[in-house]
Amino acid sequence: MKQALLDTNILSCFLRGNPTVIEQFRTYRQQYTYVSFSIYRNYRGMLS
Repeated sequence: MKQALLDTNILSCFLRGNPTVIEQFRTYRQQYTYVSFSIYRNYRGMLS
């Protein structure tokens, strides 16, 4: 089982309909069983 981990910036571009990202995502889906997205949020400024 092959997996790929993509950044949330890639997800944002995909959801906005970026044709380059959509085409690359199709290529990834042919090569990898699972494609996951990382989620990272910086809360440092919100805690004070």
